[in-house]
Amino acid sequence: MIENLGTEWKWSPRGDGYHITTEIAGQWTKIATVHGMNPGIAQRIAAVPSLLALAHQYARECGECAGTRIKPDDAACDECTDIWQVIDKAEKRK
Repeated sequence: MIENLGTEWKWSPRGDGYHITTEIAGQWTKIATVHGMNPGIAQRIAAVPSLLALAHQYARECGECAGTRIKPDDAACDECTDIWQVIDKAEKRK
């Protein structure tokens, strides 16, 4: 899962593409290679941990359920469903 791959990802040019790296056990480790000369793709991939953290923050700030997915009346929360769908997909829960 994504949380096992560090909380910060970096990208850097390497040969004909880009390496995505993260810090694991005190060392920067390559976790992916993006082939091609378009740095925009590597930049987007490197932003994944930050975007996922932001999605979790927004879900916790839901005014209906505070991120629990259940409203106080025990009904499913429909206010943050879209955010949770993104989180679940990124974390491979659904």
